[in-house]
Amino acid sequence: MNDKPYWETERPQVIEAGKQIFSYYKAAGVLEIASIIQEDGIKKAIRRQVLSASKLRRNEDAANMFIDFMAAAGLIQELD
Repeated sequence: MNDKPYWETERPQVIEAGKQIFSYYKAAGVLEIASIIQEDGIKKAIRRQVLSASKLRRNEDAANMFIDFMAAAGLIQELD
């Protein structure tokens, strides 16, 4: 088993969207979202939040909230 955290063992898929950056660590099942600020001409990521696939699997309320969010964004369609 690897004792290193996911950010040290995997290169994420990264998408910049305005003042946010999304980093997807596929093997780890982690989506990291950070706000971007510019300080002294250098972009910095702050206020990092992590969404973990394993935590969603273990927390039905959080999973349902995420599904509602995806549906509100028009990315999925909920079936009745």
